[in-house]
Amino acid sequence: MRDTDKINKISLESFIETIKFYDYDKLPGREAHLRVMPIFDNFPYRSMKPRADSMQSAVMLLFVPDEDNDISIILTIRSETIASHKGQISFPGGKIEDGETPLEAAFREVEEEIGVPSNSISVLAQISDFYVMPSNSVVKPFIGIIDKMPDFIINEDEVQELILVKLNYLMNPDNLIMEDWEFESFHATVPHWKVHHSKNLWGATAMMLSEVLQMLS
Repeated sequence: MRDTDKINKISLESFIETIKFYDYDKLPGREAHLRVMPIFDNFPYRSMKPRADSMQSAVMLLFVPDEDNDISIILTIRSETIASHKGQISFPGGKIEDGETPLEAAFREVEEEIGVPSNSISVLAQISDFYVMPSNSVVKPFIGIIDKMPDFIINEDEVQELILVKLNYLMNPDNLIMEDWEFESFHATVPHWKVHHSKNLWGATAMMLSEVLQMLS
């Protein structure tokens, strides 16, 4: 967890009020996603749309007041043994099983991955669907908050590490970094946040989070 600057500091009360009473007919959606989307050379990512056979998933963007009376978001580093997005920073979440609603799936995954029970989470909103092309998954993100730091129970089969990142750090535009990265078969300019000593917050997770940050700005 990194120190946060006091620029754009937002209180818990202001956070909850802004999210609860936002005009959800005017979600920033794709506009916010594109602000932090990697720019790939010779790769048509911007035009990609969900396929008919896309998997349906749900995640929880889960916030909690921390010891400094700031707000932190709970993120995970995915296990190196899972099938997709291994070792990457993500939100608790996963596939919507048959018979589940998206919210039920998000609740189940939060409890399975980090041991936070659904009855401790206040759901504030559902934000824009997001298509993750590499895993061909349409993700339904929810914003939730818990009133105090829980006793986390980490499922090591799915989660390598849990990270708490201060919301005010993410809201400071000076902390969003642009770098050129070389991948196995292509090059990209990647907006990201340094939130861990060896992992960066970027890609789909950053793009979904960007919508929340734009709602609060």
